[in-house]
Amino acid sequence: MEYNAAVTRSEVLTFAWTLRESGGRALYTATGTCVQCGCPMTRTFPFVQPPVPKGGGFLGRREDPGPGTWHTTCRCASLHMPRPANEPHGCGALLTLAPPPAGLVAQAGPTS
Repeated sequence: MEYNAAVTRSEVLTFAWTLRESGGRALYTATGTCVQCGCPMTRTFPFVQPPVPKGGGFLGRREDPGPGTWHTTCRCASLHMPRPANEPHGCGALLTLAPPPAGLVAQAGPTS
């Protein structure tokens, strides 16, 4: 499959979520399969989700995990050409993820 940053998948995907603390920060990790390219992927978010660049703008910043959907571009390790040199991962698709489950318990992690 070719890299295509113009693709936006609006269906809400259910990924497996883990929460760990590292260096005093909460890190949420979502693991699943990109529905655009079919490749496995993992994406780690800090407690505050960074803005996601898309279409010359940015999706909003998240201040807490909350019940709303999360957004990420595909982060698979597969080589999808013609992927730009400044984009090291994925097929370019913007994905919508169901939020982490309520009550997710943090696992101990490295303190670096």
